[in-house]
Amino acid sequence: MPNIEDVIDVVKEAGAAALALQEGAIREAKKDGEAVSAADRASDLVLRRSLEKFGFPIFSEESQGEAGMPDTRWIIDPLDGTLPFLEGSSGWTVMVGFARDGLPILGVVYSPPLQKLWYSDGAGAYCELGSKKKSICVSSRTDPHGAIMVESIFHHEGDMDSVTRALGAIKTPMHGAGSKICAVVEGEADMTWSPGALGQWDLCAPHAILEAAGGILTDTFGKPIQYQGSSRTEGFAASNGKLHPALISAIQTIRAKG
Repeated sequence: MPNIEDVIDVVKEAGAAALALQEGAIREAKKDGEAVSAADRASDLVLRRSLEKFGFPIFSEESQGEAGMPDTRWIIDPLDGTLPFLEGSSGWTVMVGFARDGLPILGVVYSPPLQKLWYSDGAGAYCELGSKKKSICVSSRTDPHGAIMVESIFHHEGDMDSVTRALGAIKTPMHGAGSKICAVVEGEADMTWSPGALGQWDLCAPHAILEAAGGILTDTFGKPIQYQGSSRTEGFAASNGKLHPALISAIQTIRAKG
């Protein structure tokens, strides 16, 4: 497996390339209508050029990959949170995950504006802010009442509020799937979920970090997410583990009423 420190260096280089293009960034549109910018492509180029030397195929949001790509590979999101990036906010990250046989085993999530880094290669989970590094783990909360639920700012649906109310949780809005999951990793939040379709690049890196920190990430039915082929997942649920049964139950209950 690639050395985590080498991967971190690559992610920081890509983040610097994107950050340099944030001021005055112009919104463009992909074929599916999703927002993209020159910074997405610049970060993607840095990541692909640097990660190629490790000898594994690369599956990226921007450059995708070849059909039939093996299940041991890099899965990268060059810029998670393009909309906040275009707004000039700090709510975006660069994410690199590595999956072996479809399972997430390494993850790096980096916020260039905050100079904040979350990462794991399976041997614990860590956070760096500037020059300070610390080991991190999920919260120990077992009661969903009063728990912190991170919800999306841009991609918000009615079921999300209904689930939060059903659990008696407290809603906290945040940008980006990676940032929301990392809030759970660090114990700043207890759970988060989304009913929307996501690519593997949205989840692989933070998934690896969350598991190393003691948390759980599944689809919204509580089933494991496999990083195979080019499939997308219809939503995800992430928690400190102890609250996962309650979160999945609430999602299914609200879905059944809909």
